[in-house]
Amino acid sequence: MNKNRIFYRISQFFSVIFSKPDKNQLLIVNEVLDPDQLELFIKLQSSEQMHAIHTMTKVEALGFTNSEYLKAALLHDVGKIVNPLTLLERIMIVIWRKLFPKSFENLSDKDLEGWKRGLVISRDHPKWGAELISNTDLPESMIFVVRNHHQRELQTEDVNAKDFFLALKSIDDMN
Repeated sequence: MNKNRIFYRISQFFSVIFSKPDKNQLLIVNEVLDPDQLELFIKLQSSEQMHAIHTMTKVEALGFTNSEYLKAALLHDVGKIVNPLTLLERIMIVIWRKLFPKSFENLSDKDLEGWKRGLVISRDHPKWGAELISNTDLPESMIFVVRNHHQRELQTEDVNAKDFFLALKSIDDMN
């Protein structure tokens, strides 16, 4: 890891500790999400809300301005409300992904109770989020993107969903 990347990760660490959406950001979220989606979003940790808002802003800047894209960007990590991450688990995930990227596939649901808890949450939150948002008015194509946003590629014939997936994944991977 180069020096700039290390400083970026340190600054990211402190921004996670202190980040919280302001009133204007929450007003925008309130305009984008339907009440049932907003109810889910509000349950996210403040740092996750900020990440979601940042992701939505970047997605929109890339031209994905349709409300379904903005909603999916805001809700892509909503599965983390099922099992919120601690700060130490977040740190461990970043390090573990760098050192052992393929090991996430070998985790079991039993690992949710042990020291690998954060790793299981990192792996499974897209699935949990897709289940949560399936009860909202988000189109199935966007639920599919949320469910698979940590995959290497999206297996779909829907070109729009695939383009959005690539943008969302790129933005999400930078954070």
